[in-house]
Amino acid sequence: MKDYLLDKAIENEQLAHSLHWHLELEKNNDTNAERMKNFYAEMWTDLMNELEESAPVVYDAINGGRVFKDKMHEVSILLKETLKG
Repeated sequence: MKDYLLDKAIENEQLAHSLHWHLELEKNNDTNAERMKNFYAEMWTDLMNELEESAPVVYDAINGGRVFKDKMHEVSILLKETLKG
């Protein structure tokens, strides 16, 4: 099943983005058992490696989204701190 999903994600950019964010959330989900977190982390790594090799445009778009998310998080924290006083 894992290989099938990875193959399909390489073929379909929308699926690649969705799968990436799903795996990202699940690998960092503290309510998951450690075994499941490791499974999702491994699958996330496999997906990103496959995208980097087979679909570099999609890989770059996903990484761009991650950078944007991180910057927006920083802005949010700065805004909260500024509003606190």
